[in-house]
Amino acid sequence: MSDLKFDNDTPLPGTVKYYRQHLIVCSGHAGWPSNIIHGDAFIAELNQAIINEDHLPVTRLTACDSPSFGSGTDILLFPQNIRLLGITGKDIPKLIQFLKNEIENPFEYKDNDKLILLVCGHKKRDERCGNCGPMVLSSLLKIISKNELSDQVEVFSSSHLGGHRFAGILVCYPSGNWYGRVTTNNMENILLSELEENQAYQELWRGKMGLTPNEQLVYFKQKK
Repeated sequence: MSDLKFDNDTPLPGTVKYYRQHLIVCSGHAGWPSNIIHGDAFIAELNQAIINEDHLPVTRLTACDSPSFGSGTDILLFPQNIRLLGITGKDIPKLIQFLKNEIENPFEYKDNDKLILLVCGHKKRDERCGNCGPMVLSSLLKIISKNELSDQVEVFSSSHLGGHRFAGILVCYPSGNWYGRVTTNNMENILLSELEENQAYQELWRGKMGLTPNEQLVYFKQKK
């Protein structure tokens, strides 16, 4: 993969594939195989259930290195902005029903009260994010510590998000804003825009959860 190139020319807005909700499995590590369903029975079963359900809103499934709080597996869920606690394989049918809005949430959960930052660092998938991700993650943690923001922000390493050619890749929740070409020189601007101004940092904005690529372009032009 040493010949993979960074894309520094393509305009960033409109480069996020459309999705309506995001499930982020708290795997407790960042050593994922190239495809996260390999070697993880729970993720594989959940992925298959999502594929099999025709009437599910377009759903993205990834993993992060956050540990789960207890037995079972925690799942960060957006746009609901909650952490589902202790989900097991036998819970997946009910989880799918909940994601389809057919039933109320039947699971124990915790509201997310912080800004969640996901940094793609999936090296076995693509070395561009594999190399950029840890540097972005480390710098973000230093910025958060310097500004005493640990009670307001959580940062996790993420499996493949999409758009490795735009590395470093950063996704913010609950806003659902995606950023590309993130470096140690510009990440503080993104953090402060999301946290203090409650708006996207336009210069590196790629797109947003819930918008098609064309809608992202319209949204970007309206915000300029």
